[in-house]
Amino acid sequence: MALISKGSSKDPTAELLVQSRSLKKDEILYKQGDSDTDMFILNQGKCGVYVDDEFITEIQAEGAIIGESAALFKYPRSATIIALEDSELAVIPGEYIDKVILENPKIGLNLVKTIAQRLHHTSKLAANLQKLVINYKNQINVLKGEKEIEDRYKLGRLFYETGILTKKQLKEILNTQKKFKLKGKEKSIGQILIEKKYANMFQVMQMIHLQNELKTEEKIVKKLNKKNDNKKDKRS
Repeated sequence: MALISKGSSKDPTAELLVQSRSLKKDEILYKQGDSDTDMFILNQGKCGVYVDDEFITEIQAEGAIIGESAALFKYPRSATIIALEDSELAVIPGEYIDKVILENPKIGLNLVKTIAQRLHHTSKLAANLQKLVINYKNQINVLKGEKEIEDRYKLGRLFYETGILTKKQLKEILNTQKKFKLKGKEKSIGQILIEKKYANMFQVMQMIHLQNELKTEEKIVKKLNKKNDNKKDKRS
């Protein structure tokens, strides 16, 4: 049974606010970085979550809420959502989300559960992120060689450095990825982490954003160092 569909509210005004949307397979619901604020509820079908064009996980639970951060906090979309099969969704316009939730308590309850799960699963990661970022930024100037820099920014290594993965689990994840490659299949570290329940979708998304931040910081530092070296060469 769908959590909500058009016509489920007793209030005709709220009923008009909730629209339905059909997605064909491979159709994009929204893209990472988009500024729209609509929230969606999956009534039927399956959608994929992609961060920086990398597949992270799929959403297929009936009643699953999609895009709640943009609707509630007006954040830019943190991921791209693409239909993996024909799907049906309820659309709640961001500007009217308060009214719709008041008229549909089930939505409010499901939304609270979604946010609570997200906070629970990301609390350990968030506690270590600041320390990790400071540590990496302090070491960027003394890192030796591209290979070392690249290794430190790999997703599995970041999860290990933040204490989400043990050394044994990291080795298991890397070995699993190697086995897939030997079979001619590609599977990202993020997918494997989620499948083995070592991390959830939100943790993987958050870590990928951190990974990109560190890579950007390293490029900036290298560029500045190169510029300073050129100035020294000219003086000499």
